[in-house]
Amino acid sequence: MASSVRQMTRMIEEETANPAQARRGGALRLAGLHKRYGATHALKGVSLDIEPGEFIALLGPSGCGKTTLLGAIAGFVEIDEGTIALDGAMLTAATPPYARNLGVVFQQYALFPHMSVERNIAFPLEIRRLPRNQIDVQVARAIDMVDLRPYATRFPHELSGGQQQRVALARALVYAPPVLLLDEPLGALDRRLRDTMQAELKNLHRRLGTTFIYVTHDQDEALAMADRVVVMRAGRIEQVGTPLELYERPVNDFVARFVGECNVLEGQWRQGGSRHELVHAETGKVLHRSSSAPAGPAARIALRPEWLQVTSLGADEPNAVRGKIMQSRFHGSETLLNVTSPLGELLVRVPYASRFRFGTDGADIVMKWNEEETVLLAD
Repeated sequence: MASSVRQMTRMIEEETANPAQARRGGALRLAGLHKRYGATHALKGVSLDIEPGEFIALLGPSGCGKTTLLGAIAGFVEIDEGTIALDGAMLTAATPPYARNLGVVFQQYALFPHMSVERNIAFPLEIRRLPRNQIDVQVARAIDMVDLRPYATRFPHELSGGQQQRVALARALVYAPPVLLLDEPLGALDRRLRDTMQAELKNLHRRLGTTFIYVTHDQDEALAMADRVVVMRAGRIEQVGTPLELYERPVNDFVARFVGECNVLEGQWRQGGSRHELVHAETGKVLHRSSSAPAGPAARIALRPEWLQVTSLGADEPNAVRGKIMQSRFHGSETLLNVTSPLGELLVRVPYASRFRFGTDGADIVMKWNEEETVLLAD
């Protein structure tokens, strides 16, 4: 038996030594998903293609449908309309959660309190009736994967929150599911531990190649971890894109404000030579320039706080405005300013490396922006 265990261990090590050669995760296709709870329409025609091995974050406020969508994929929620396919095979209402072979990690971890770390991790393999020698090898591999070897015989109440979270991850990954579903698994951890676990999850995803679908309402968490972010609101998908795409090119007001801090300003279109200019109605300041014809007389733009530059120049430029600092907050690497101005209240992010140093609250400053880089919003 010992030789067979060593052989199996060698095979596993060879498989995971080179991530490029490891088996990739599952591909999911969601098409036209609807779910109603009485008068509440929780999912409204959600469609999404997820590539093998992707790390997808479902991001949105409470009640937007992201947890319902995760539950539908897992089989905990029966959809009213639409289809879900895993690697081309349909997952229907007749496919129960256990038959979908998907890993699930909940926010509360759901560990068995009377079982040790080893037994918790072994449980999914035991109910699948795997041979004991194979269970031992896979459990050992999973424990090492999440760096819990010294805690293998401990019980959940003897572990910290971060250690319990790792046990839940190991239990969900021990049988090598093609897709891992994570429902706000870091929500119960403090900020520093969340940051640490984010890095560990990203490393784990890179090594395993499993498809991760991660539910969160934390914008920073989604941007830091995911390959693509799915922004949801009221049962619909508002935008899908890489973290950089969502941050630099939000499609509408909701995405701009939800994904990172943002100033949203409104103006009126006018002809500016061969280009069109969006002008703030009260100040005449140019908010945005575009070569394409505007869709209507008015529009809004997104202006990220760091895109506003504090300058020593005058405020007579067409893309500069004077303001008064109402509050400044020093964060080490940057200072956040809440500023009142003729454009309205603005949030300005000034990097520590900037030579500009601020006086007390109430000081006057001049801010400028590049009107070519501001983002025109769809609504």
